[in-house]
Amino acid sequence: MEQVIPEISEAQRHAIETFIAARRALSDREPRPAWFGLWKDTVSPSTFVDGSIPGDYACPPADTLRAVLPFFDSSSPLVRPARSARIPVKSVVGSSWRWHEGSLPYGARDSVESAIAYFTDDACAEGSSKSAHACLVNPLGIFYINGEGKNRVAFLARNGVEMMPCALTERTYPSASRLSLVAVREGILASWVCVLDSALAVSVPYPEFTLPILEAYGVRRVEWCKDWPMQATVMNSFRLQRGETDVMRNGTANPLSFAHLKAREADARNTASTVRLPLYSHRLLDQHPNYVRKVLAVFASLLVVCLVFKASEALLGLGGLLGAMAILAIPIGVRTAEVPDAEVSLRAADTCASVELGLEAFREDSA
Repeated sequence: MEQVIPEISEAQRHAIETFIAARRALSDREPRPAWFGLWKDTVSPSTFVDGSIPGDYACPPADTLRAVLPFFDSSSPLVRPARSARIPVKSVVGSSWRWHEGSLPYGARDSVESAIAYFTDDACAEGSSKSAHACLVNPLGIFYINGEGKNRVAFLARNGVEMMPCALTERTYPSASRLSLVAVREGILASWVCVLDSALAVSVPYPEFTLPILEAYGVRRVEWCKDWPMQATVMNSFRLQRGETDVMRNGTANPLSFAHLKAREADARNTASTVRLPLYSHRLLDQHPNYVRKVLAVFASLLVVCLVFKASEALLGLGGLLGAMAILAIPIGVRTAEVPDAEVSLRAADTCASVELGLEAFREDSA
């Protein structure tokens, strides 16, 4: 039977095996230090911790990969049909809920050996009722169980089994040259964004997993490009997708289209509203509500005084009074100001590209 061992760098293999080992540790029954428990509380249980989903005790491995690998699509067309193969257990994302030593007769090593023999039999790769269905994400070099067989993976790994039989298919992934990693700082907070072809962006909720894998794969860290939408527009769009403020740990968001966001920013710059500021809205009038009444009383008193003198002097006094009112009082009428509509740049609910937009972009890569 064919043995499929991806031809990847040692750094890439190490990053993948480290991620898978941490994924298994989140669900196993071994005692862990206090810091591990604190970190475990920050991850999504339904994505990483087996036994946290009511009715289905194992987290689907495809959901885990979608949270860790930006732009990964577990429903994309297969690039190779299923074939019988043996794959390295250390590189397989599976589950660990059902098959473990505690589920076998206590102290019966022969039961463990029997289970190992059962799961490593060639029939597990030939479409029988006990076969495992695995998929290779190429060229990343990571496997995951996309059907039956996910519960046996951690059991085999803990018992030192190196290769497991399966019915193997393949899916593709964007090349490293098409991806970019960008660090985004918002005050004291730091977030990560992954950009595809300078056209689509997704948030990176678990950088402790994603960054080592993608950087070993060859993805580069870059600065925010001036041709992209503003950072604030992108990050606020991610938040509006979820209705949350925790962009980092709240799971993945749908890809954002930079073209859509830039169009919205252009609308925000071109959209202006005329703000009418009536007399009573002036700050002096807010502080002194009787200001106008007092000014009119002074005007009436001065007018009576001016009438005692000659008409020309009265007109002169009236003109001076009106000038004083123009200086001391508020110009009667309205002022207009161009005020950009700030909400336009934040209305991202309809600017989020559908999943298909992101998927079509990287389906062009062949295995």
